[in-house]
Amino acid sequence: MCNLIIGEAILGTQIDQAIILGNLAVGVEIAGYFEGFEMYTVELLHQAIEIAGSLGYEVREEWLGSAGGGSCEYGGKKWIFLDLAYNPVEQFEQIGEVLCQDPAIYLIELPDPLRKLWGIGKVA
Repeated sequence: MCNLIIGEAILGTQIDQAIILGNLAVGVEIAGYFEGFEMYTVELLHQAIEIAGSLGYEVREEWLGSAGGGSCEYGGKKWIFLDLAYNPVEQFEQIGEVLCQDPAIYLIELPDPLRKLWGIGKVA
């Protein structure tokens, strides 16, 4: 399972990383401070959705009334449901949790920001 590095808080001159294994820390943003990579949450979410597609997932963005989303296999297809009641950070967490459980994620080349956020090493 990969770690989700949700952001870095700068406290004085010290940089603390928030490494989350399951739930997001409320109010932490994914942006900047990743060794020259400055991406915004929505851009990262779009990249994660593209990666999911390349791994054979169909991604549905549906209003689920904060009931949450998740993944399933139905009709011979792998599905990820993202809850539109959630903000982009929470949706990024939803898709990250699913993709990090898929062994195939370790076999493909990921963009550096996603690789770092999910704690996945480079493909040899």
